[in-house]
Parts: sequence; C-alpha cells; structure tokens
Amino acid sequence: DWSTYNGTTVLGYYQLATALSHTWNQAIDWALALSVSPFTSGWRLPNINELMNLMNYSLAQNLNYAPISLTGLSQFTSTTSPRVTTNAYEILSNSDTPIFERSKTIARNTIFAVRTFTVTGTTLS
Repeated sequence: DWSTYNGTTVLGYYQLATALSHTWNQAIDWALALSVSPFTSGWRLPNINELMNLMNYSLAQNLNYAPISLTGLSQFTSTTSPRVTTNAYEILSNSDTPIFERSKTIARNTIFAVRTFTVTGTTLS
C-alpha cells in the first residue's frame, strides 16, 4: 500500500484466497506465524486504521476491487475495544457502517495480515 510510504517504510498486505474462521486470539496467532517467502516473519493482524486504509468507500462492497476481492465478509482487526476489553473491532466489507465490535471469543473471518517493509531503492526487506 504505497499510500503508507513515508520515505523509509511501507505497509504490505497478505490476503488469503479463502477466509479462515478464527477467534481473535487465533487470528492474532495465525498472522504472527505467517510466512510468505522470502518474508518469513514480521506479519501481524492489521489494526483498524490499517484495514480501513484499504477500503474504497465509493463502492457498495468497499473491499471488492482489484487486487482485493471480498464480498460480504468481515475481518477481525487487532484493535481491542477501549470500552469492553473482551471485544475487538471488525470490518464488514458490505456495510455503510463497516466497523463493528465483537467478542474476541466468537469465530470471525481471518483474511488479511500486514507487515511493515523497509524500502531501500527498489528493494523491500
């Protein structure tokens, strides 16, 4: 996502082809364990701002555009609710109000992981 480039780093997203159903803790663990060669570490579940950065609000399905193709799915974020710490925020891809608060113990979709890449010339590390 080059809109996040600050002259040194940029966010990179990984999208699963098929959503997995995870509780919040399982989603966090899945992202931390993700290995996408040659980037075998540094992945994590995106926070609410990082996931909302991908949304195209001019579309009815705001996460359904190339190269992202999600319709009607929700995605846990790593952001915990400040009001109820047993809840976390999720993003719903086909809603005018895309942010919901859900219990961390409910199985929700896991679709995205994010990683911060260091940019050196034309190389990511």
